[in-house]
Amino acid sequence: MANTNETYAARIQRKLMKKQYLVEVATGRRKADLVLKNASYVNVFSNELCHGDIAVAKGQIVGMGDYAGEVEYDVSGKIVCPGFIDAHTHFDLDVCNTTTADNFTTGSRAALRGGTTTVVDFACPNKGETLAHGLQLWHEKADGRTWCDYSFICCHETGVHERALEAPAKPFEPEEEPEEEEEQP
Repeated sequence: MANTNETYAARIQRKLMKKQYLVEVATGRRKADLVLKNASYVNVFSNELCHGDIAVAKGQIVGMGDYAGEVEYDVSGKIVCPGFIDAHTHFDLDVCNTTTADNFTTGSRAALRGGTTTVVDFACPNKGETLAHGLQLWHEKADGRTWCDYSFICCHETGVHERALEAPAKPFEPEEEPEEEEEQP
């Protein structure tokens, strides 16, 4: 966590030092914090299945290739994937006089076991409550109790965002499509 008394110059220097460290690890001049040895992974740029080491420093993937690390795990025969996102969860939600089976602790732990590292839960205020109040309630349910990253999507009993009710609706007017240029031989 950043020091609130830190000067601007000191903050820039700290960030620069972190980036220099990441570059040194990525180029192999320093050992990575963690290396997944002999991994199979999909190169998202070429869509190819690749094999090699995955180097991690300061919680970030800094390179794929041949690396040494402070901690090394042999993942031969495994396909390494980034964390998945579950964009539709209902943790600790009261519906029809019952509550969903999972709360944020049990649901997020189950998500991690399946490779999901982020959940997006529905924050639903009770009838008559504002979206802001509903979001506050969901933070109280989740903060400090969740094992993975999380976010919320707020829904309202009317299905319409509160601000949409304040302004008159404007009809949708699509922009004109640009004319296609003819290809030159």
